[in-house]
Amino acid sequence: MSMSIVVPETWQAIPSDALRGVVMVVGAVDTGKSSLVRYLWQRVTQQKRPGDVPAVIDADIGQAVLGPPTTQTLRLAHPESFSDFPPRGRLARWFVGAISPRGHMLPTVVGLHRLVQQARRWGARTILVDTTGMVHPQVGGVALKWAEFDLLEPHTVIALQREGELEPLIGPWRHSQRFRLIELTTSPHVRPRSREERIAWRQYRFQVYFRHARDMVLDVQHLPRLGGGRLFPGRLLGFLDRRGFLVALGVLRGWEGHRWTVFTPLRDIARVDAIRLGSIGLDGQLRDHRPPPREEGGKVLGEPSRRE
Repeated sequence: MSMSIVVPETWQAIPSDALRGVVMVVGAVDTGKSSLVRYLWQRVTQQKRPGDVPAVIDADIGQAVLGPPTTQTLRLAHPESFSDFPPRGRLARWFVGAISPRGHMLPTVVGLHRLVQQARRWGARTILVDTTGMVHPQVGGVALKWAEFDLLEPHTVIALQREGELEPLIGPWRHSQRFRLIELTTSPHVRPRSREERIAWRQYRFQVYFRHARDMVLDVQHLPRLGGGRLFPGRLLGFLDRRGFLVALGVLRGWEGHRWTVFTPLRDIARVDAIRLGSIGLDGQLRDHRPPPREEGGKVLGEPSRRE
């Protein structure tokens, strides 16, 4: 695999025996987590441990690399292209429905746990996890990561930080035997991204995902609808299978009673067991936005109406 990142010596010094089981990479925004995971993928796949099909989970729902924003994506290595990144092996996704864990802690933690379980079910013994940049205690970042530690039971946690901002998160674990903690400073080659760059990246990832989408009229009368709030044009939807994993995303165009017009790459609803309502909307250019105020946003959920 060709690398377009500069690899610091500290990354190269990570012991190979630390790269087994669940390996979580934590850090604030713009600390190089995704680049480090990509480098670790190269290390892990080159080892080719007998009986292990490595997996990577992109859990950064705001700046996703392996899938559309609002989702967590699991990919396994493919036998014929073992070291390729993005991996081309088996795929599973979990729909959180938001671009930040804030206000969505439970689906964030549950989804990550379910994807790790799925990776193990598919035979993965080494699972790299790229987490979100929400780490500050004031917004619940420490509680979120600690809950993930408890559920995922990582073998190794690799912490990237600039100037001690992770101390509330990792400080209590330095003398714990629960997992191996590796602390690294942020690479000087990491370039911070502006808010507009982050928005543009999400828009690009949505455009990639919806490139083969088309409008479908669906009868949703017998499908459970998960999540609250009213319908509004542009609301992001997740079509879920019977195990709760994502089948496909959709963008609500309009509705009349139980007949919804949805822009989606989905071709039929045979595998769909439920619809989860997302917490964001997408405009005509697939740029994300918050739900509109009630007086601008249409009727409440389930009320017959039409949106062109």
